[in-house]
Amino acid sequence: MADDDAPQHAAEVPSLGRPIKGDGDFAALNKMLRACFVCRLIKTERQFEEAGCDNCRFLRLEDDRDAVANLTTPNFTGMIAAITPKSSWATRWERLDKAVPGCYALAINEDAPMRLREIMENRNLRLPGRR
Repeated sequence: MADDDAPQHAAEVPSLGRPIKGDGDFAALNKMLRACFVCRLIKTERQFEEAGCDNCRFLRLEDDRDAVANLTTPNFTGMIAAITPKSSWATRWERLDKAVPGCYALAINEDAPMRLREIMENRNLRLPGRR
């Protein structure tokens, strides 16, 4: 995350748009979730399309279904809720202490696409390693 793109607010919590009523709803929501390859923020595909990644504005995911499909992934493991990232030892351990409050993947289970590696290289940013 570049300093000039510092997050200013909390990310929207992923949801079905209605209260979760049972295990089936929770499973359905999990199938809709995607994680940003750069910061691991978890949102639904629709949320990424509407608001982009709250930490990685430079990815310009807003209104770009192709970018969302290529720069986020449903292939992640685990989840951590970062309520107060600046003051939490867990978010410091996960290197999320500068991120917006939200839900984050513990690990991305695939390699970043070439398009993302090129974007990061052009901005002189280092892509975080896989966990």
